[in-house]
Amino acid sequence: MITCPKCGYTREPHDLAPEHECPGCGVVYARFTALADLRDNIRRARTTGDWSKVPPEHVPAEATAGVIAGMPVTTGLEIPGQQIEAVLDVVSAECALGMNLLKDFLAGAGAGEHGSAAQAVLRDARKKLMQALRGEAFAAGGHAVIGVGLDYSEVSGGGKNSMLLVVATGTAVKLKR
Repeated sequence: MITCPKCGYTREPHDLAPEHECPGCGVVYARFTALADLRDNIRRARTTGDWSKVPPEHVPAEATAGVIAGMPVTTGLEIPGQQIEAVLDVVSAECALGMNLLKDFLAGAGAGEHGSAAQAVLRDARKKLMQALRGEAFAAGGHAVIGVGLDYSEVSGGGKNSMLLVVATGTAVKLKR
């Protein structure tokens, strides 16, 4: 005997409704329980701050930044202690920096004011790119980004205007919770 979680109707052997549907109110049992589970997970997340069991489309805007900031990003192909449930999409982020940065970097060659300033700019660019990758993965429904790579390229505009293009790519994955 199945009792409907919505209306409390107890299914009878002579009921004509399909087995997955309540003859009393017509609710599909699996959908109702999935929605109830989602509501419970959202309620729990609001008190604990752990949004990992809530699908991205149901995470409120005020919690999104925290979820994205805590998302794992790795150059490896796995997240230690986690099992990958699904590969979702390739994600990428780009950043263009003025060529004077590269000239300063090469002139400093690891020492001096120019070198450390250039390194700081590159470090900040990398951090922003990682955050952008997390945002892309979150938008795709992911919990992590694996296989991250960084590419640096010089883009020249007729020998006058040059830029350093930094591209970060990775794979958004959904983790088994």
